[in-house]
Amino acid sequence: MSDFESASLEPGSFALISAATSWHWLNPDARFQVAARLIAHGGTLAVLWTWPHWRRTVLRTELDAAYDRSGAPLAEMGPMYSLEPDPSALAQEWVAHTGECGVFDEPRGKLCEWSVTYTATGYSDLLGTYGDHIGLAPAVRAALLGGVEEIIEDAEGTIELPYSTLLLLARAA
Repeated sequence: MSDFESASLEPGSFALISAATSWHWLNPDARFQVAARLIAHGGTLAVLWTWPHWRRTVLRTELDAAYDRSGAPLAEMGPMYSLEPDPSALAQEWVAHTGECGVFDEPRGKLCEWSVTYTATGYSDLLGTYGDHIGLAPAVRAALLGGVEEIIEDAEGTIELPYSTLLLLARAA
């Protein structure tokens, strides 16, 4: 077992190389070159990014208050962090990098908007999977997640969270 960048794999042996919300973790100086070496003629490189739009929830103000009351560092935390990825910038970067390695053509992308409705417990469980929440002191984490669940329960028991998924494709020439 090894990482993508140093794996000993047969050149041109893959018709599809895909990465779902992981491409950004690969070495930016090597990922396209490795994919170009491993992909077969006519093969496809497909990368997906999915991100939730935490700040677009209708309960944002109430959730911000729960973070404040719990002592969680709201300004530094992923789910309530105010900045969001720019799909246009990601797509432009994709086009530039796929062209640089000289193997891929036909770069294209598709942005999909969708949402999930969570119960109070489901949303709390989701937050509990994020490293910035996992790393909170146990008392702060318990206060935060309990406060979040209470807010959602008081708002008819569900919260809708909008998401965006960006699919970027390139074909090996």
